[in-house]
Amino acid sequence: MFSQLRRCDITDELGRHARLMDLSVALLDGDYPPVTNLFFLNDKNKKHWLPWDQVQTIDLKARRIGVQDLKSSNKLVAGSLGKDVLLGDGILDALILDLQNRRATRANDLWLEGDENRLELRAADTGLRGFLRRLSGGRYGRVSKSALYDWKYVEFLRGDPEAVRNAEGYNLRVARLPPGEIARLSDMLPICMLLS
Repeated sequence: MFSQLRRCDITDELGRHARLMDLSVALLDGDYPPVTNLFFLNDKNKKHWLPWDQVQTIDLKARRIGVQDLKSSNKLVAGSLGKDVLLGDGILDALILDLQNRRATRANDLWLEGDENRLELRAADTGLRGFLRRLSGGRYGRVSKSALYDWKYVEFLRGDPEAVRNAEGYNLRVARLPPGEIARLSDMLPICMLLS
C-alpha cells in the first residue's frame, strides 16, 4: 500500500538518506500505470526527484528504499512532471469513478504491486480501513480486498476542466459507458465539479 511505502526512507550506496515524500505514475501508460519517479526533500529542504529506474531494493520491514545515488537527483521545477501524476498530492483524497460498480468515491489509499524493477498502481482503497491506515502512516488496518477497486476500472477525476477538454491525463474510460450510466454517475458528483 502507498501509505506503508510512504513511511520509507530513501538510502543510497554511500549511506546518505532522505525521507520519501511522494511517487508519480504515468497515468496513461496502460491499465496499471507504472511508478515513474520518487520525490523527496534533499539536505537543503528542497524537493527533488529520482527516476524509478534508480531503485535497487525495497525493504518494507526496514522501511528503506535503496537507490544508487541521491546526489544524482533532479530539482523539482514547475512543469517537470509532464503528464505524470503524484500519488499523494494528486490521487489520494481525489474523487474517482468506480466504473465497474457505477459509483463515485474517494481514494483513501492506493495499492501498489511489483518490485524494485517495476511498481504499478493496481487498485484504489476506498474503505474506512484505508483511511485509518493512511492516517496512521500505514501502521493500522489490514487490507480488505472488498474495499479495493481495480485501477483498470477506475476513472480518476482531477478537478481540472481544461485537462478534460484537452484529454490530458485521462483514459476516458467513462466515455465507453452508455449515456444513461454516465448521467447516473454524474448525479453522484459534488455540485462544484459539475459547475466547472
